[in-house]
Amino acid sequence: MEQGQRRTGDSVLFRTVKIAVVLSLSLCGLCGFAVAQSDARLSGVVRDTHGTPQMGVTVELFGPVVATALTDLQGRYQIKDVLPGIYQLRASATLYVPSLQRHLRLAAGHRSIVNLTMTGLLDEAAWMASSHPDAAGELDDWKWTLRSPANRPLLRLAQEAGGRSREEEGQRIETHAAVSFAQKRGGFGASGDCGRFSVAQRTENQTRMRSLRASSCRSAESSAAASLSLASVLETGESAVGKRRFSGRVRTFPQIHDTSGASFEEIEFASGERLQLGDLLALEAGSETQLLRAGSSLVVSHPFFRVEAHTGRGWVASYSFATAVGMSQYDDLGSGDAPAPTVIRTQRGLLSESGAHHELAARHSLKRGRIEIVYHRDTSPRAGVSGLFLGQATAALTGPDKPQTEAGSEFTIDTSNGSFRTFGPGYTADGGGLILSYPVTDELEVVAGYQTSTGVVLRPIASGNSGDGFGTDRSEALFAAVNAKMKRTGTQLAASYRWQPARMISVVAPYDMARTSPYLSVHLRQSLPASRLLPPGTALTVDGDNILREGYEGATVAKQQALLASALQDLRAGITFTF
Repeated sequence: MEQGQRRTGDSVLFRTVKIAVVLSLSLCGLCGFAVAQSDARLSGVVRDTHGTPQMGVTVELFGPVVATALTDLQGRYQIKDVLPGIYQLRASATLYVPSLQRHLRLAAGHRSIVNLTMTGLLDEAAWMASSHPDAAGELDDWKWTLRSPANRPLLRLAQEAGGRSREEEGQRIETHAAVSFAQKRGGFGASGDCGRFSVAQRTENQTRMRSLRASSCRSAESSAAASLSLASVLETGESAVGKRRFSGRVRTFPQIHDTSGASFEEIEFASGERLQLGDLLALEAGSETQLLRAGSSLVVSHPFFRVEAHTGRGWVASYSFATAVGMSQYDDLGSGDAPAPTVIRTQRGLLSESGAHHELAARHSLKRGRIEIVYHRDTSPRAGVSGLFLGQATAALTGPDKPQTEAGSEFTIDTSNGSFRTFGPGYTADGGGLILSYPVTDELEVVAGYQTSTGVVLRPIASGNSGDGFGTDRSEALFAAVNAKMKRTGTQLAASYRWQPARMISVVAPYDMARTSPYLSVHLRQSLPASRLLPPGTALTVDGDNILREGYEGATVAKQQALLASALQDLRAGITFTF
């Protein structure tokens, strides 16, 4: 009985009735002491990472019963009179990442004290770090997820060498750090000598993950300062119930200039959630917000949504909506492999790539392997096109006196290697595809696919005008990929070949096929045995896109000879130390 309910004005008769009830329960074998003492109590203090008590935090207790409390001016909370048992305790507040305490055992007649620490979203963003796009040594689980040809992870890789463990809130925390050095050639915004540092922590039960990445690249061919990238990722939750992920990134590209000569910077914040609603339904939703700066500023937002339903007999149906090629699903959040965005200065100000992708898919699991049928509808007001100037890129290509032409009259150029980006015409296209995957062994999987959609092509302008023009046309693409992780040799491999006609200077079905680069691509990580010269956790990394340099089409851009292609050759090789 709750003594807080007693009042001094109780009548003698009312007190007598209460005493009689207690005595009756005792005679029936339900001890009055057990009734009074069976309830458990919980209290504690909620603080931020700096140790400051937080007022007004919602503290929720989930288990045999559900109870809620708010913290006071000193950050204290108290939950009284709950049944004993195993509970989950969660603290949540605006602009803070929820703090969760699992497997909390409350004993009968005892008062438990549990203090919670909440991390602010801005605090996480302050130490967030993500690698420079296409950083060598990036063949971790994020890159393998992004490189998967299907619309979900095919191979999740994690560092096994090195690492340290510690206890945090009763859970064992595994920490891995890595340092890599690489030489890069080609690509847009990724050339020269690069260094990278990363550290990642993950709880033993996979309910919390956080990573920090930082990298810098400097090209000997450019006098510009080194490009920098800082970002971080925080993830909480359980795979069987739901997960939340927050990421932030700051990148500078001093070697990338628009036609006015301004260099390029990017700030990005993204968040998303994955919910598992029983065994039949799964939801993903999130958004990326970018602040792009090149002389002036531009703010863009890229939301995405995905729902997946298990219909039985091995069939899974899904609907997806995305507004950016590199941000179309939950696993894209916090990716360290994102390329530099395409931002072009026009008379209307800065413009970036935009679009809308709707996709319906049906996937069926076979005895061995999987088949997936896809239908999509893409709307792309501005399709990105990549190119490479022949000869040495000079400052004459940018600035107020830059030459003009029909194709690529406005562009953004990487002065370190002469690569550039521009916009092609917009289009709306329906398309479809078929994807087959087959696990040859537990360590090897083969994937093949077919896609049809619309892309950008190069068309000569009528005589009398200089330069070339852009158009759109329908086309097809075929691809095959091999994903392998050989534990005995320590080899991790993702190789793919994607064919599309050379006349297509943009990716056919860019949302569906974003996980495979056009033409031949190889991503290899080879662990090296420890020796006197090499510490444990050393690995060689080799990454290459369009290795055979296929699909290049000659064109005249800004009155200079250039090559346009759906994928520029990009080669990277280096060494990584994991500890």
